[in-house]
Amino acid sequence: MGRVSPVLQRLADWELGWLLLLAPLFFFPRVSLSPLLIALPLLWGLRWLATGHIIPRTPLDGSILLLLLAVLVSQWATPYPTFSLAKVAGLLLSIALYYTLVERTRSQQGVWQSVLLFVLATCGLAAISLVGTNWTGKFLWLSAITGRLPRLLQGMPGTLPEGLNPNSIAGALLLTTPLLLMLLWHFRDKPLPVSSQWQPVARAFLWLSFLLIAMTLILTQSRGGYIGLGVGLLALLPRRRLTMLLGGGTLVLLVLVILTEGQLLQGYFDSTIEDPEVVEEQAQALDSLQGRQEVWQRAISTIEDFPLTGVGMGTFRRVGPALYPWVTLPADIDIGHVHNHLLAAAVDLGLPGLVAYLALWLGSAAMAWDIWRVAPASTERTLCLGIVAGLIAHFVWGMADANVLGSKGGFLLWLSLASLASLHRATIADFQTRTGEAVGE
Repeated sequence: MGRVSPVLQRLADWELGWLLLLAPLFFFPRVSLSPLLIALPLLWGLRWLATGHIIPRTPLDGSILLLLLAVLVSQWATPYPTFSLAKVAGLLLSIALYYTLVERTRSQQGVWQSVLLFVLATCGLAAISLVGTNWTGKFLWLSAITGRLPRLLQGMPGTLPEGLNPNSIAGALLLTTPLLLMLLWHFRDKPLPVSSQWQPVARAFLWLSFLLIAMTLILTQSRGGYIGLGVGLLALLPRRRLTMLLGGGTLVLLVLVILTEGQLLQGYFDSTIEDPEVVEEQAQALDSLQGRQEVWQRAISTIEDFPLTGVGMGTFRRVGPALYPWVTLPADIDIGHVHNHLLAAAVDLGLPGLVAYLALWLGSAAMAWDIWRVAPASTERTLCLGIVAGLIAHFVWGMADANVLGSKGGFLLWLSLASLASLHRATIADFQTRTGEAVGE
């Protein structure tokens, strides 16, 4: 392309800021404002005029294209297109953030910017959760703490009136917790990648972020979150001292099981209906393995009946009970999703959507393998390992719960993928500069 106007280039450089300004429109969409969603393709057009390409090339491009096609088909087929609008808009914003952050990666500094936004967003979610969550009461010693927390943000737009769901919060926080733990361990005796005068501030930020996120994760009392975190930390086992730390954590877990008389493992499947005003029978029914199995069976029936299109993003709470009445669960129970992220993708978007969703995970594994093979320094490997451990923890948690595609908590998954893709882009570019050969050779 020819010489780009400085004004046009500056506007394109501010793309991340424009997206953040537009975020409320995507997170809390209204039908009357839906034409404003055209702002997203306009931003991509601006990038094309400034750079000559619409999106930066990443290993996840094919998966994302297939996912968007599945969304388009499901939105055409769903009986509740306006009901799906919030999830569709949330997914579009998440994908836009993914490509914007990768586009900014021209060096390792760009990678750290992606990681910083990822951590800041998670801290924001944790802070909001402390004053806006409908806390559960699984463990008395934690309930004594959550019972004293103010509930200032209940009834936020797009959430349940009683507050945020603690299990969904736990699944989102899992993505960052191992990463912060790895960074604290790696930089315990070496300077952080900032100038010397900012070292104390950066170190304090790391510690405060970790404490805020880890504390909130514990307070969710999500047993699925605890188990997911434990499995995610297995990715850190090659380091001897971290192995000792994990062993100590296992010992603490066993002590907690004894002190709580086995409550930590009893009833692993958490209920998402925890409003004290809801009939107790409903909460107990979904809290049981039998209740979850019935939800999963209905999800499989939905997939069998709508294999190519799905029923639309976020519409299971309407379609499920209408087509497949509950047998053991109360007839008026409100179940927002199928409590398994793989089944949720297939229910919402059909089998093509499930293939695309699985391809995101497989593509992430391939990026991590590339980084691990060619990373020139331990810092890049530390970042890679921390991000992957968070993804593993989130995947395991998602086998019994889900932050469905397009949900407000689900956008953190895309920030995690953006951090990994940014690291992959910078690491591979550095490798090719040093060796003059392609990674695939």
